[in-house]
Parts: sequence; structure tokens; C-alpha cells
Amino acid sequence: MLEIVDFTNQADTDYVTNILDNDPETIWHTSYGTNAKLPISVTLDLKHIYNLEQLNFLPNTRNRNGDIVRYRIETSLDGVTFEPVVEDTLPYDVSGLIGRSNYQVSKFDKIPKTLCKIHCP
Repeated sequence: MLEIVDFTNQADTDYVTNILDNDPETIWHTSYGTNAKLPISVTLDLKHIYNLEQLNFLPNTRNRNGDIVRYRIETSLDGVTFEPVVEDTLPYDVSGLIGRSNYQVSKFDKIPKTLCKIHCP
């Protein structure tokens, strides 16, 4: 079972734990207003060493508020030293993310790791 071990912040609703609930209707939203500063990140503890090779995630399907366009995925074995494995952008145009109702897949070279950090600059 994955565990969230660190995150930058969350709104009063739409908690960070929603990213692990398997419910496409819930989201994690960061703080609003003056607390809504980039970068944001969340770190997941995988509890065991896994050969990671991709991460699937679903954007906010309700609206474009808080769209993540650029992201970086970092991994670690010890929780101290994180190494970037992919940095990419999601497809978007003037109306927002393209394919927002579909899971986005981020693939990278297979590596044995126990922690995964998703960082949005």
C-alpha cells in the first residue's frame, strides 16, 4: 500500500490523500490565494523496492483550475537523495489540457526504487 510521506500543501478540501483513493471524482488541490505558490510536490513511499518504469495519473476532470502542465518525477532508495527520471509536459492548448478525462502515462527507464516524488515547478 502506498503512503504519502511528504507534500507541499493542500486546500481545505480536496486533500492530498485523494490521489490514492482510486476515485476519479476526487482530486488533490493545493492551497488557494497567497499560499498557492509553485513549486508543489508529493512524495510517495512504495514500502518495498520496485522496478518503476511508469506513472499513470488523471488530471482534474472537473475543470482546468490547477492544471499541471509541467512535471518532474524523481525517485530514491533512501528518502534523502532523489534522482530525476523524467521531466515532461502534458499536451495542452489555449483551452487547457488535451485529453483531461484520460489517464496520462509518464514512462521512463526501469529503475529499482522505494520512493517516488512528483514535482511540479
